Amino acid sequence: MDSKLCPRQTTRFKRCSSHRDSKTTSTSLAMREDTMFKKAYELSTLCDIQVCVLYYGRDGELIKT
Repeated sequence: MDSKLCPRQTTRFKRCSSHRDSKTTSTSLAMREDTMFKKAYELSTLCDIQVCVLYYGRDGELIKT
């Protein structure tokens, strides 16, 4: 019985050309933001801990905590 283990590979992300429209980009970011806060809430509930989420914009400005 020969087991083959795959080494971890680095994933590189590329910017999609279809996301150049600011409306599409803002919608995508809003959906990701909702998902991120939902996951933080789930983690807080499952582990019975307090979670803090810091959300910074591209220019380094704090958007939401």
